[in-house]
Amino acid sequence: MNKLFLPKVAPDMPDFFNITIKYITGIEETLPVVKVDIFGDVDIYRIRTFDNKMIEIPYSNVLKMEYDSNWSKIEEINRREEKNKLTKE
Repeated sequence: MNKLFLPKVAPDMPDFFNITIKYITGIEETLPVVKVDIFGDVDIYRIRTFDNKMIEIPYSNVLKMEYDSNWSKIEEINRREEKNKLTKE
């Protein structure tokens, strides 16, 4: 299985985070995610998974999305690196 690696802004950044999606049908699935794009004009989540799949999910099918702690780490690292970048300029 090919894995998708996006460029890291820092060596301590996790390779992916997990999203647990709870659908309006009652089904629940957990995906290893490297990127989520939100297309509000067409009400679609486009999810790129660690195992190199692209999944599009309509907003209307999703009841709830839960992100794991790696998502918080990635956001924290992105903020830190952006701040470092700004102070260097």
